[in-house]
Amino acid sequence: IMDMLERDIPVVASYYILNKFDESNYLMLYSCDNEKNNMKEYQGISSHYFNITGILKKYEGNKYVKYLKISSWGNEFYVKYDKWYNKLSYFTNILC
Repeated sequence: IMDMLERDIPVVASYYILNKFDESNYLMLYSCDNEKNNMKEYQGISSHYFNITGILKKYEGNKYVKYLKISSWGNEFYVKYDKWYNKLSYFTNILC
């Protein structure tokens, strides 16, 4: 992802879960309060395509959390990298 972003190559990604009724597997979209740099839950998604536009590391609690900065529905959101990465599959992936 970083290599593609550094070379100005669009990173189109997807997220998909089979059981759309299991909200615990939804990928949460976060909005960022730019003044305080706090993440606020926006909406959970079960299947969606989006563009990755950057990566943000944020110190939360006692550790760093990595977020993917994404563009979706004409807005800027963030998703937790680990949650997305752990679901990589035939349907959850990067298109390149």
